[in-house]
Amino acid sequence: MIRPHSFHIPVMGIAYTIDTPIRVSQFGIDSVISLLDDILIEQMRKLYCSKYAIAYQEITDKIEDFRAKRISSYLNLINTITEKKLEELKTATLEKKQEIKDYFNMDFYWQRWNLQKRGNPIGGKTHCREPIGGRSL
Repeated sequence: MIRPHSFHIPVMGIAYTIDTPIRVSQFGIDSVISLLDDILIEQMRKLYCSKYAIAYQEITDKIEDFRAKRISSYLNLINTITEKKLEELKTATLEKKQEIKDYFNMDFYWQRWNLQKRGNPIGGKTHCREPIGGRSL
């Protein structure tokens, strides 16, 4: 898949970006995770399972290969949450399409109103972009 733009958020030290994918991946921004602290990873998994109402079963340090299981479970959780957030974004975009258009058109209308209020000092032209959807003031 060819992308016109590419964004990447690097690791910013131990655990500063541990949940960055959950926050930005639905917007197409790549990020990485520091996997050094498996105790923190388990705490974050518990937090996000609670936040997104996902069943949580603690992985204690008494389980064989607990560190690998904690990391794998956390990465799987991030995948589940980011896929869910992407679907929510798609749904919200379809449902709120007109509201989004209206929001971006507000800037156009505000610029035009402001120029008219000041007597249009730009020499008769508004120099504003045309509104989305071709609506006029």
